[in-house]
Amino acid sequence: MVTAEELLSRYGNEWYNVEYKSATDGIPLDFWETYSSFANTSGGHIILGVSENQGSGELVVTGVESPDHSLKVLWDTLNNPAKVNLNLLMHDDVTVTEVGNKTVIIVNVPAADRRDKPIYLNGNMDSCTYKRNHEGDYKCRKEEIRSMVRDSFEESDNAILEGIDGYECFDMSSVKAYLGLLDRREHTNRWTGGKDEEVLSILGAISVSGGKIHPTRAGLLMFGKVSCILRTFPDFRLDYREQLTDNRWDYRLFSDDLTINLNVFNFLSEVLERLRLKIGVFFGLDGYVRNADSVNLMAVREAVVNALAHADYMVSGGVSVVLTGKGVTVTNPGGFRIPLEKAKLGGISDPRNHAIMRMLLSIGLVEQMGSGIYSLYKSIEDGTLMNLTITEENSPLRVVTELSLLPPNQGLGETERTILRYLSVHNSSTLPEIAKSIGISNRTASMALKKMAEDRLVFRTGNTRGVRWSRRI
Repeated sequence: MVTAEELLSRYGNEWYNVEYKSATDGIPLDFWETYSSFANTSGGHIILGVSENQGSGELVVTGVESPDHSLKVLWDTLNNPAKVNLNLLMHDDVTVTEVGNKTVIIVNVPAADRRDKPIYLNGNMDSCTYKRNHEGDYKCRKEEIRSMVRDSFEESDNAILEGIDGYECFDMSSVKAYLGLLDRREHTNRWTGGKDEEVLSILGAISVSGGKIHPTRAGLLMFGKVSCILRTFPDFRLDYREQLTDNRWDYRLFSDDLTINLNVFNFLSEVLERLRLKIGVFFGLDGYVRNADSVNLMAVREAVVNALAHADYMVSGGVSVVLTGKGVTVTNPGGFRIPLEKAKLGGISDPRNHAIMRMLLSIGLVEQMGSGIYSLYKSIEDGTLMNLTITEENSPLRVVTELSLLPPNQGLGETERTILRYLSVHNSSTLPEIAKSIGISNRTASMALKKMAEDRLVFRTGNTRGVRWSRRI
């Protein structure tokens, strides 16, 4: 038997993957909405027989009056396709325990495989599909449902566009620039000596059949003319902005500007070069991945490449990259294909655009499949980034990656870097707060902050007794 305090310690308060439900009268009707939302998001725990006091956050154990009957209703309903389109639970996913002399049922809902999504209720996909947002369940919009349905199929982005002949929709300067990069990659010299058509076919950019050439969806996105791309992908949009002052933007590069042709390859080339100029390290295009000596830039590159390879180009919103004084925010349309917690472990590869990922891998922009999210979180552990958040949002459906960057190398020690990371999350903090939170003495913190203020990395506000420290933008 466990106590309510131990239950709270184990699972925490209601949040993205935890839901408490009273269940005094058996399985509550809204249990099924949470089942659908957890299954369609990242999984979670539904704890029946417990409610949470919204004011104090304390748990109130109400218990399940007839646990055997509730369990029968649970399994009968899960296996009734008229109520739930798919049962994801195994026997071990449901446990019965005693909390404070009352019976509690804990249901672990796994995240559904993308091939099984969406999980919906009452035989009505359009109206009864749910996802999780913070601590609540919300009904999915049609755009989100369509995205899940598309992801459930195995069709890759190398699907052939038979309505387009030859290279009429390709920007051949993009193709030439890409093949030039490919030729300079030492390990590909064995096969890039072939005809361009052979190379592009192997990469999945075109299909050659019966003497006819047709682009693939990936080839069109990667090398196409934007006017052609929009006919197949009407929501296609790529946007790069620098917001370093109070202006709406100081510099902008976006695919709506038809005076330039920003397909995926051109956009990536231009954005990485622009970031090189702003972040300020050597970043030559023919070897920028391995030769770059900026850990900041390598982390940003991972985020931008990951967004372009995982974007759902049929969802509104487009890919955006925004550079500010604190860091970079990268947004791509479409939700997570695999749960974020699994992606953090690395080695799990399920890009939405396999052929685009392969093309980026071939020129060295991707180190290996399944390494993108893992590399970003590893950067936090290694001290490369000050802070990193990756979230899935709706309206529109998108993944947002926010990277807080360390300033360029200024002889910072580990203490200074740790303080900067802390201030990126807890801006405007007192010296004692900083010292206590990162485990150093007030004197050490004072010396570090004084040096950082001289280097114009932080600044102080307030009078002698109320001094607070903030990171300079």
